Amino acid sequence: MIDPRYELRILSGDSLEEVLEGREDSDPDIVIDALNVWIEHTDLIQAQDAQHAIEYLRTRLPDCLTEEIRLMIESESRRRAMFEPTNTSLDAGCFIGPSIHDGKGRYRIEELVGNGSQGSVYRATDRKFQSAKRSTVAIKVYKSPDALRRVRVPSIDHPNAVRVYDHDIDLKHSPLAYQVFEFLDGPTLDEWAEQKIVSINEISEILIQICNGVQAIHSLPIVHRDLKPSNIIMAEGRPVIADFGVAVDDLDDQTVAGSPLCMAPEQMRPNADSIAVDVYGIGGIAYFLITGTYPNGETELEALKFLSSRRSVDCSMVHGRMRRVVRKCLSRIPSERYASADGIRADVERIRRFMPTGAEGPIERACLFLRRNPWVAAVSLIVVAILVTIVINQQLQLQERDALRVQVEEMKGAFQKTVLDARLRDGELSPASMYTIAALSKRFPEWNIWSHAALISMEGELMLRDAVEIYAADPVVSRIDIAFSWWLLGDVQKAAGRPKDVSDASYNEAIRLFRLVASPSDPIVDRVKRSRDR
Repeated sequence: MIDPRYELRILSGDSLEEVLEGREDSDPDIVIDALNVWIEHTDLIQAQDAQHAIEYLRTRLPDCLTEEIRLMIESESRRRAMFEPTNTSLDAGCFIGPSIHDGKGRYRIEELVGNGSQGSVYRATDRKFQSAKRSTVAIKVYKSPDALRRVRVPSIDHPNAVRVYDHDIDLKHSPLAYQVFEFLDGPTLDEWAEQKIVSINEISEILIQICNGVQAIHSLPIVHRDLKPSNIIMAEGRPVIADFGVAVDDLDDQTVAGSPLCMAPEQMRPNADSIAVDVYGIGGIAYFLITGTYPNGETELEALKFLSSRRSVDCSMVHGRMRRVVRKCLSRIPSERYASADGIRADVERIRRFMPTGAEGPIERACLFLRRNPWVAAVSLIVVAILVTIVINQQLQLQERDALRVQVEEMKGAFQKTVLDARLRDGELSPASMYTIAALSKRFPEWNIWSHAALISMEGELMLRDAVEIYAADPVVSRIDIAFSWWLLGDVQKAAGRPKDVSDASYNEAIRLFRLVASPSDPIVDRVKRSRDR
């Protein structure tokens, strides 16, 4: 396994001596892998000339120049002799490919469409066909013919994946590796997203179609390994996966490849690719569409530093339910990602249709149900409004009823007071009885009406007695107040014509309490006795 720190430093231009400093403490296999990366990228090895690199190791790092490393250097020298990097710049009007009836190449180059890390893309004419739609093709010319060794993509019959028509090496162009694709007239996904404000519904639809295309690719089985916005062509609003320049069979012996901006962390190591790297790529596309930035960094250097670290992608800028999908796609651990592109598509479709994905709580599920069934939400809102109206009306009715009851009691009290005043005026009540009623009413305001009725009915007197007993049982009330209450109750009972033993019991309780808090000779005790014996 190549240590990503070694590879990053070698690709950044650090000398081999600096990279392998302290190698005595490192795993020998890691040192050999680091040397392998250096051999692949060093300029000291030329076509059919390995001596400069061997001499360099002999003088600078003699302990690293083993027979195995010597053979690796010589093998790389022979490989470069067979597949030297070629100039991918082709002039309009030139011909490449196998010769046809007129002795010229099958494909005529029309114009340059774009340049990439692997090579250049041209619009060309396939002279084997007469139809303008079929004869117009896109040709990718690779910088190294060796790249075509890994490109074995069969034609994919899916509306969201570009059709691959042909691939070959043109030996007339020393040699020139190329691949022929369906020509798609439209902007790349990143260009398309920059030209408009993309809604979450549009993003969901694009992701669903991309997942469908990726699933078709995986069924071949092929791993694309370089899914990113610039490799998605928006053909009449339909996303089409293009550029299979680093695509490989899922079981192939693979090399490090891909764009660092959307590359899965395990792609920094060879022999680690699986469909999980394309799942990460789909997550990177979703992250870009939602946030406008790339998950691994905005530059390749930032992305390489992120990939060599152990940090996870910050998904805090991805809002809503899509955050769970994006976070799962961009997990650093491949086994924690979705098992397939179909799994991503299913969750995105559930989100778009307000269906639960299995990670929601009860409240969120209820909200999704209402959004999924707006008529239920409308009916529920109407029912709630009706219930609230009923409750408010009931409260208002209770308030009106209470106000009416208070008003009736006040009127009843005023009427009874008028009756008592008349009885006093006619000589039926004594002034002492009126004083007793007034005093007891002040002490028990809630019994105002019953204090008047107590002189008329036995029921009123019994209810007053209960009130005094409850008042006397309250530990907060002082014994003085309780004694006065029993005293006044005795007066009311006497005025109401209750038997003498009943009123005497109240007077005696008052006398007992006064003696506890005062003294037997206190004048108030005599006053109670006089009331009792009067």
